[in-house]
Amino acid sequence: MQSATTQMFPHHILQDSLQQQDDKTIYRKDRFVALRRKITTAEQGQIARLSCDIPTFDSALGGGLGFGRVHLVSHASVQHGKPVNSLLLSMINGAVTGFVLALLRKIMMHNPDRPVIWCAPPHAGMIGNLSAEGMRQIGINPAQLIFVHESHPARCMSAFEEALQTDGLAAVVGEYGMLSRQPDLWQRWARRTRRAARMSGTIGMLLGPPASVCGFETGWHISPYVAPLCTRTVVENHDWRPSWQVSLHYAKSGRPASAAIKWDWVSARFLPLERSVYRLVQPPVGQLSDPQINSQANGPSQQPAYTIR
Repeated sequence: MQSATTQMFPHHILQDSLQQQDDKTIYRKDRFVALRRKITTAEQGQIARLSCDIPTFDSALGGGLGFGRVHLVSHASVQHGKPVNSLLLSMINGAVTGFVLALLRKIMMHNPDRPVIWCAPPHAGMIGNLSAEGMRQIGINPAQLIFVHESHPARCMSAFEEALQTDGLAAVVGEYGMLSRQPDLWQRWARRTRRAARMSGTIGMLLGPPASVCGFETGWHISPYVAPLCTRTVVENHDWRPSWQVSLHYAKSGRPASAAIKWDWVSARFLPLERSVYRLVQPPVGQLSDPQINSQANGPSQQPAYTIR
């Protein structure tokens, strides 16, 4: 029987057949990879993008934030190599909200007549309420913001999805809260919001605790920029504009990037954050709380009492 099979199908013919099948499989894989690359390139060329004003981020994103996409913005779970504690959580959430408001200002400059829908629990702005007068001071017209308050996270995100499907909006913002702790529901909802954003071409931004970025266009970690100040440090020419340490830790069609930036509300632009310059100063005599330092300052050799930045 074996000899008969060998005569009907010689060994070299079987090897040639297997080799042809392997070649076809490799060819199909190469064609599939090339097709995916072609589709990705076409999508990047077709969608409109919002410049981040920072070359590091624009280069990593292929031109800027894409419209018709959903972007996830959260605080970093680790700060300076240490886990974030609850005492700093409100300040970090404020930094996330401030960064999103800066992006909204840029988006609304391109769409001055279109409203923005913000879906959130009754306490909008993640912690506390957004101030209408404060938004006006940074150039955002409060009349263009429509707040949808819903205490239940699932219903709140359903409103976010429906808003994304609506034409004629400048942007849609949503706060997902603890919804990300349910992996199955979170991934299913991420796919639905992605389809909704692509249908309308409206940019969507999500705020909340660190969550899985699978299914979204980009993932950002925002933390307040902490200047290295101490009790005996005086600030010379300090820049009081909002400053953040921004990390683009995920980009579906790009690469990660990180930079320290600040927001100029007058020009509505993000600017790179320059480092402060150190110099030694001598404070006025009599204004120091330490008598020993005052006695040294009155002596013949007046050493600088502290450093300012």
